[in-house]
Amino acid sequence: MNNVFRAGIEVIKEIEQHGEQAYFIGGAVRDFIMKREVQDVDIASSASIDKLKEIFPHVIPVGVEHGTIIVRYQNISFEISTFRPLEEKNPTLYSDVNCRDFTINAIAMSRTFNLIDYVDGKYAILNKEIKAVGDAEKRITEDPLRILRALRFVSSFDFPIEENTLASMHKQGFLLKEVATERLTQEWKKMIQGPYQYKAMDKLMELNIYHYLPVFHKYPQLFEKNIQYIRAINNIAVFFAVLHMKKPEISVQSWVKAWKLSNKDKQAIQYLLSMFTLFKDHGVDKWFVYRLDPFFEPLFIDMYSILDANRLEDVSIQTFRDIRRQLTIHSVQDVPINGKDIIQTYPEIKQGPWIAHMMEEIQYAIVMNQLENKKHKIKEWILCHPPEIN
Repeated sequence: MNNVFRAGIEVIKEIEQHGEQAYFIGGAVRDFIMKREVQDVDIASSASIDKLKEIFPHVIPVGVEHGTIIVRYQNISFEISTFRPLEEKNPTLYSDVNCRDFTINAIAMSRTFNLIDYVDGKYAILNKEIKAVGDAEKRITEDPLRILRALRFVSSFDFPIEENTLASMHKQGFLLKEVATERLTQEWKKMIQGPYQYKAMDKLMELNIYHYLPVFHKYPQLFEKNIQYIRAINNIAVFFAVLHMKKPEISVQSWVKAWKLSNKDKQAIQYLLSMFTLFKDHGVDKWFVYRLDPFFEPLFIDMYSILDANRLEDVSIQTFRDIRRQLTIHSVQDVPINGKDIIQTYPEIKQGPWIAHMMEEIQYAIVMNQLENKKHKIKEWILCHPPEIN
């Protein structure tokens, strides 16, 4: 039993001691049955939000309007939801389970690890099936994002989708247009990270669901023509960087805005594109490896394998490591001068981008073994290479 479950048991005990019911529910129970690592534990309870606030001193009021609250206990976050449907006078665990998305996620479990399975969820897990709880059309109408969630489970588990559920996804795919973009993006990120992502993409293609997604609804052929690349991508930055390269007239900013990506995602996309441009100019040399952040090495390799696989170049983690060991510097912090030294050398020149440009030229010269990484040598180089200012 991991620490999350141990703490979760204590949370449930606290709730029960206040005269309420509480059970583990959802993905944690599913993963427990599948013997997968459990990281997040959700709890369903008869307790109201107000009662939960009374029981626990450390709460985060996220999702209160939907009957959900985050409880911090032993430095672990637990999402606790009041039994649904909220509009019922006395909702029960049974009614709550029957509001959930798929049977594999609708199994409850007591703190003593007894399963309460009203919808044959364990059977679906053992038979590897993604099946909507009850009426599939109703479940999707309640929350159309469940269409992408089903595909995410295909990507994660390689489970086929039950026939009626699949038919409802196809019939109601247009409802994805009503889903908040932020939620679509969050689910999309999870979906493309799965080991069976290619199967999810094939199913998405088969059901024509991409017609209802940002940008693709305007350019469906972009998805269709590039499906062989799309089905091989497991990172959101690589995904949009590749699509930008395939259709440059759709700017990075357009992708970012349409999918409401974070600044971090935007910066990652732009960085990968800049490194690919540098690669096309330099190949895998010392300057390229110096500029390539080790974190992005596997992502760049993925991008290379899609966009430039026919180029006869040794692009591998081992190659990067071998070259990196040969570098005399590994970052600008290793250079014994900085912008202030350059300014002092040319005090009569107005400060501007030329300073950063000169620092980059210095780094290049050092990395390419054209200049010793010694302060006096670098200062001599600065004097011999005055900036060209228009």
